[in-house]
Amino acid sequence: MKILNKISFAALLFTFAITTAQEHNMEITKETTVKTYEIEQGNKTIPYEVTIWNKELDPIKLEKEDRYKLNQDRVDAQERITKVITIDDQYDNSFDNTIQISYLKEADKDFKMMPTEEGFVIMVKGEEFRYSVKNKDYKVKTMNENFFIIEKSSDSK
Repeated sequence: MKILNKISFAALLFTFAITTAQEHNMEITKETTVKTYEIEQGNKTIPYEVTIWNKELDPIKLEKEDRYKLNQDRVDAQERITKVITIDDQYDNSFDNTIQISYLKEADKDFKMMPTEEGFVIMVKGEEFRYSVKNKDYKVKTMNENFFIIEKSSDSK
């Protein structure tokens, strides 16, 4: 019985070692920001909350020449920032919209978010993403049409 326990433990340990070794070489950083704004609609003020889940994907790539060496040099890879933005109208019990935008990391230091009369605007390196809380819709003003990669959630209104 002891031998059977040792064999099953060794098999479990071996399986665990193989599955954890197969992870993708990716460095991931996550953070969450919540901002509350207000818009005027007629004679009443409507508060809304914008939650931004920020995920930074940093693929780890190594020099091909160093493939079999113990200490390998890293190669610069294009890092991407992904922001999942959830807009919650405080008068509505459900989330109004969930939008995911993605762009290169080098532009993230220029990220600004400001309220407007209809909602908010996100500016990154001169490119604009405007969201209207009243219409529950967005507009993108950009010189480079591939700057923002935008995915709208399927359960958005």
